[in-house]
Formats: sequence, C-alpha cells, structure tokens
Amino acid sequence: MRRIVIAIALIAAASTSAHAQAEWQVKAFIGPLFGASTTINDLDQATGKSHATYGASFTELWEVFGVEGEIARTPGFFEREPTGQNVVLSSSLLTLTGSLIVALPRHIAGYGLRPYGTIGGGMLRAQYDDNLTVLPVSDTMAAINYGGGVTGFLSRRIGVNWDIRRVQSVGGYSLEPTFLQRADDREALSFWRATFAIAIR
Repeated sequence: MRRIVIAIALIAAASTSAHAQAEWQVKAFIGPLFGASTTINDLDQATGKSHATYGASFTELWEVFGVEGEIARTPGFFEREPTGQNVVLSSSLLTLTGSLIVALPRHIAGYGLRPYGTIGGGMLRAQYDDNLTVLPVSDTMAAINYGGGVTGFLSRRIGVNWDIRRVQSVGGYSLEPTFLQRADDREALSFWRATFAIAIR
C-alpha cells in the first residue's frame, strides 16, 4: 500500500512539474494555399490556383508533446483575378482545427530551431456567391490535417515559424447531380498550405 501511495505521489509530482514547464505559444501566420482539389462546383476554375491565407494558432507545448487550436481564412478561394467576366462574385474558405503536436525534445533543441510534426482534425467551411444566383455554395465538412514545421525564438518572447500542412475533407454527403457534376460525386475538398508566422510565448 505504501508503495502505491509513493507511486501516485511521484506521478502527481511529475504531472505538476510537466504542467509548470508547459510553454504557451500564439502564432499569427500568412502564406499561400495551393494544390487544391474539389468536387464542389468551381465555376471560375480558380481553386487550383494559389491563394493567400492567414490566421492564428494557440499552442500549449510540453517537453515533447503539445496541443494546438487553429483558425484560418482564405478569401477569394473560388475566384480568379478580376477579368470582368468572372462568374463568382465573392467567396471564402474557413478552417477550424485542433491538433496533436510531437516536437523535438526541448532539452535537445535548447534555444535553437525546434522541428515538429502535427496531426489533427476539425472542419472546413466553403462559401461563394455567383452572379447568376443559381448555384450558391455554403458547405461545412469534417476535415483532417497533417504536416510539420519548425519554430525558432529570437528572444525570450518573440520567434518565427515555418509550417506546411495538408488539409482534406472526410466523409461528405452525396452531391445532387447537375450539368457540372455526376450523380456519384461526393462533397470533397483538399489542399496544401505553407505559412510563415510570428510566434509569441
């Protein structure tokens, strides 16, 4: 019984110590979204082009593992450069995800660059309005994401981060057949994203 009590006390002490050493990071990022593919009506054939995306993430990181919450927005995801003949008037793509992080141990990285990998899930919301007002889109889909990056701090509080991720929808309902899609098509959307961020801890 005494050994059990001692073991529980040691585990509790280790847990408290790990929590005390946890590092909070807030990152504001921007970068290109590219390599997108979708079964959603792409009236202007624009999703395959590169689009600017921006957002913020909130991370709690221990010695090796961490957790992250992130929100990102990509305006104009379904739009080409203005030509006067575009069908889509306004559009956006919103992602909201939570992820598990596995990083190089802090005692090894020290004050240098600290690489990490990440995997998680959340949701995508795609929206656009067309000038014909006959095929508007407002879809929300479950999604997974995975990737990695590296963070380095220039001072005790301020650092920089580079990150690349793959985001793709999962599941998705069957789409109604139209002249632009088949009856067996299912709602799907995927893309790559590379970002640069300013990190604060």
